[in-house]
Amino acid sequence: REAVHNSLYWSGVPILAVGAGASGYEEREEKPRRHGSTEVSRRKGRKDAGADAGAETEAEAEAVAGAVKRHRYANVKSPEVYMQRALLGERPEAFREAIDDATRLREAIMTGLRLLDGIDLAEFERRYGLDLASRFATPIERLRARGLIALEDGALRVTDRGLFVMNSVLLEFF
Repeated sequence: REAVHNSLYWSGVPILAVGAGASGYEEREEKPRRHGSTEVSRRKGRKDAGADAGAETEAEAEAVAGAVKRHRYANVKSPEVYMQRALLGERPEAFREAIDDATRLREAIMTGLRLLDGIDLAEFERRYGLDLASRFATPIERLRARGLIALEDGALRVTDRGLFVMNSVLLEFF
């Protein structure tokens, strides 16, 4: 039987950390800042106005608009400190770290293969923009030949035999 307490975390969806010691994950799309017809470019830190600058700043704005900021964080463990910060309107976080695209991808593979159903390859490609079976064809074939993973019904999953050597299976992808 599969444990469900970490299934949301392992699926990579945003999770709100509520309570002392709780962990969370957030994704926020960055939107360009606008002031009237003036575009403010976050990347270059400059303010351009007028029609001549419009095309360049619109392209910059679209690039910035598509950016997604991802963070993992955990709240302080002490209930007293948690409540004190919450009552003061402060974030009760013990730490916060940015998650870049490469880390997000590695973690998606690692956590996805820990699920009994494995990784739905079509969903993975839709979400991460990567054809996992093609990109990792060589290690997948090597692991299949050893009976450690299975590629069936559009999913890549670790076999019962592979569960006992999960870390070795995961290392093939990194």
